[in-house]
Amino acid sequence: MKAVKLLGNKELKIIEIPKPEPNKGEVVIKMMASGICRTDIELLYSKAESTDIIPGHEVSGIVDDTNEVKKFKRNDRVILNCHSTCGKCKHCQNGDLIFCPQLKTLGFDLNGGDAEYVIAPESMLRMLPDDITYESGVVISDALGTAYHAAKKVEIIKDSRVGIIGIGPLGLMSVVCVKYFGGKVIAIDLIPERLKLAEQFGADVILNPKKSNIKKFIDDYTRNEGLDAVIDFSGSSEAISLSADLIKAKGKLILGGVCSSLNLDPFRQIISKELTIIGSRNFNDNELAEILILVREKPFIQDIVTHRFNISDAMKAFQIAERREGIKVILIPL
Repeated sequence: MKAVKLLGNKELKIIEIPKPEPNKGEVVIKMMASGICRTDIELLYSKAESTDIIPGHEVSGIVDDTNEVKKFKRNDRVILNCHSTCGKCKHCQNGDLIFCPQLKTLGFDLNGGDAEYVIAPESMLRMLPDDITYESGVVISDALGTAYHAAKKVEIIKDSRVGIIGIGPLGLMSVVCVKYFGGKVIAIDLIPERLKLAEQFGADVILNPKKSNIKKFIDDYTRNEGLDAVIDFSGSSEAISLSADLIKAKGKLILGGVCSSLNLDPFRQIISKELTIIGSRNFNDNELAEILILVREKPFIQDIVTHRFNISDAMKAFQIAERREGIKVILIPL
């Protein structure tokens, strides 16, 4: 089968490797869609050294082969939860798979979906209903699931004013989720095309820091009260500091973007207004049923997919994702 091999320094090649054969408890899935995530770009594609792990942690497909599994059979439509875990610890039992001490991640620790076939333990598979597309399945597996989890942490009530900073795939799905929960969305980004998409996806206000004084606008918009919450998916230290300034007393700052360091004034920005800062990562496995309901009500979420490439064109796909052209770039079968 064909698969992507990352060579380092933003180079890759398509390799031919044997199609995987399942061991006991494993499933082979024919890849129908595999998303390229910003994490793939930053942690895999952009680093200097090559990796022997096939990338791709956002995957939907069709069961092709099984070996002594209990719940799945050939031709079942599935998405993959990208985390392989023990299934027994308290975190796994609560659905918080990311905290499992035996955590392994598809595309980083295990061969991922940027290949014609991907092999995984049965525990990573989730059934994809027939009325939901493979492309929506890829969106569910990361961007939508992560955004949904973050939006729930806001505890939105009707007309809560929520800023969303960083309108990439996660930010755009956050727009949908905050609106779904009844909030008002103020979308903030530097890229005009992404702000336009945010507006199409339901944002009440769009702001570009290059063109507007964000703090003054929010002061005027809220009559100097401030936003109820900000969800940051930019991963920018400057944006997070701005977020803290935009939030009202006893408001919430939800951090979902990866940022290596912060420069906040503890008294002025946090203590003086009792700001709550909450980290948010991925989603709880028990939220999947809720997310499927959202997708059925908002099928346009698959419009987040703006570029599709065959595996043989993976180099172009990664380049477009790295340049932030479009929103979600996916690989599809040959």
